[in-house]
Amino acid sequence: MSRISPRGFTTKRASQKRNSDFSFANERREQTRSSGFTLIELLVVIAIIGILSSVVLASLNTARTKGNDAARMADVKSLKTAMELYYSDNNTYPQYGSPNNGYAISNLSTYLVPKDISSIAQILVSDGSQYVWGSANSYAILVYMSTGACQSGVNRNTGWWGAPFCNF
Repeated sequence: MSRISPRGFTTKRASQKRNSDFSFANERREQTRSSGFTLIELLVVIAIIGILSSVVLASLNTARTKGNDAARMADVKSLKTAMELYYSDNNTYPQYGSPNNGYAISNLSTYLVPKDISSIAQILVSDGSQYVWGSANSYAILVYMSTGACQSGVNRNTGWWGAPFCNF
């Protein structure tokens, strides 16, 4: 049963008309929503991508540092092999300058290149690595790693540079 309102409309009809108007508006709203992303959704996705990229870049930097250290270690081992080849030919290690003084590692090229080694590694030259000799049977190479400086060689003197010994 429908009641007649004071204006002459039935309440049921009026409510049906209102409901149909609202349902049309709701359908329209649903169509607009499903056709794209909201600004909040886009900002959340951009924030997540930013966080993930910062984590990846931090990991990449750590890997790069470890890679540089591995390259330095390989270059020093190669240089030490060349020094041993020089020693086996001359019964002494290269004696550049005066004993117990550190010199640029590039000075070894006059003794070792090209017979014992093809070239001194550029990374050792550019980072300031040094060479010192104390006697005919002792030498050390000062190497700069990411953890700090250390020295490698044969019969090393702890007084040379005061740096700890390398483990390679």
